[in-house]
Amino acid sequence: MEDEADRHKVQEQVPVADAQPPIVIYGDGLCEVYLTVAAACQALEAVDVNDGLYEAFDCTGRALLLVTKQHAVSIDVPPNSAAEPAALARRLRDYIQVVGADRVGIADLVDASLSVMLDALLSFQRRKARKSSLYGRLGCSRISDPER
Repeated sequence: MEDEADRHKVQEQVPVADAQPPIVIYGDGLCEVYLTVAAACQALEAVDVNDGLYEAFDCTGRALLLVTKQHAVSIDVPPNSAAEPAALARRLRDYIQVVGADRVGIADLVDASLSVMLDALLSFQRRKARKSSLYGRLGCSRISDPER
């Protein structure tokens, strides 16, 4: 019985939304892509959400609503939020162009589809995370990262 109650608590804490992952978060000059709504919520700080630092979109280009409650972040889809894949694709393309399409792993950015750009950004983030982890284990500063 206790296990069922614990599972119920976990389900209540995980945001329930019909946002379609991956979730794209813009803010502080960065664009981050998360495989799940829960992962995006865990990565965001409530104080930054309250300050309006972030914008969020699902993979269809729908604008998402970032909400905080007791220092936890949740993601909801506003009632009239329309899918705008072309708008999201333009924003991703602009971001990838600044970062460098070759660094992200896209040979032809002009013709890259939304799903190709999302997949490439996820792979790019994984490579950066592994590299950061390696630098940390070696006692190196991320500032010394030549690709940063």
